[in-house]
Amino acid sequence: MVSVRNLSLFGADWLGSKAMDTFHLHFSTMAFSNGLISLIAVPFVFLLPGFIVDHKDSRAEAEAIPASTGKVLSQE
Repeated sequence: MVSVRNLSLFGADWLGSKAMDTFHLHFSTMAFSNGLISLIAVPFVFLLPGFIVDHKDSRAEAEAIPASTGKVLSQE
């Protein structure tokens, strides 16, 4: 996650300066758009750990049942 953050920070510097030069945007407009994009991304950050944990738990549960025993776990 840190390397993605570093890549996005350096890419945002380049992209922001290019947008300011090309479209003649003011710094306040760029700051507002940065805040808006951050607000959109925050809820997805909270969903990510739940998805990862659920995926790993279901895989661990499937691996815990040996195929040779034929036992079935009850659904609770």
